[in-house]
Amino acid sequence: MSALKRMLRFYIDHFLIVIIVVGIALIMFGLQYYFSDMDKNFWLSLIPNFIADMIGILFTSYIITVLLQKSEEKKAKEKAYKLTKYRYWGMINEIGTNYVHLITRKPYGHRINDQKRELKDQISYIVNSLEECVPKDFVEREIEIHRIIQKGVNRGEVKKQHIKYEQFCRNIKIQHKQIFDEFIIRYIGFLPDDLKESLPNLESLQNKVTATPLDFGFEFAMVVDHEEYLGNLKEIGEELLILIDYFKDYEENVNGKT
Repeated sequence: MSALKRMLRFYIDHFLIVIIVVGIALIMFGLQYYFSDMDKNFWLSLIPNFIADMIGILFTSYIITVLLQKSEEKKAKEKAYKLTKYRYWGMINEIGTNYVHLITRKPYGHRINDQKRELKDQISYIVNSLEECVPKDFVEREIEIHRIIQKGVNRGEVKKQHIKYEQFCRNIKIQHKQIFDEFIIRYIGFLPDDLKESLPNLESLQNKVTATPLDFGFEFAMVVDHEEYLGNLKEIGEELLILIDYFKDYEENVNGKT
């Protein structure tokens, strides 16, 4: 019922606007007819005025539409930041860390307080030197991982292990799917349109890069198109660099206030 009322109000408001505009136009024509002749010159004089008015209306409408769109995008982005800031960074940090781990084949850990800048610098380096970081036999090399072995109540020992590339990819694919699903399902209604496109795109690229025979229950040697593989890795890195700084303006505002 409320939806019907809103619809009726919408049409009534626009109908009233049309009536007012037509009424004003008729009054002006009436005055023109009463005080002067509506001859050929009068009608010809309307043409350039009409064209100028139409251009002005179109230009003004375009400016207003752009400004309103920018305002709505800013509001949507600010709302998304307030709702998701910690979970968003946790997701991007996890994916970015695994990306660096995959390329360097060693666990990545933050060494300075500015984790975002450190991760961004590391990914930037990888993106700019992929051919050096990812040789043609890359998928044949094992990847180092660290496991914490519990020894006693308050003691633990870090144990280094090396696993096959396929197993590492399988592990992070499962991990990333859970991260993406939880985040998107929870916040999809609050995300700006560009973020709604970027996150699925990142997930799709991740799935391409981490696809292995293990996904189908097979264990045999990996064969990849090296150029395509490098292209996907580069695109993932570039997407991550954008996503790391996605809420940068709002983070700076918050830090500036504190």
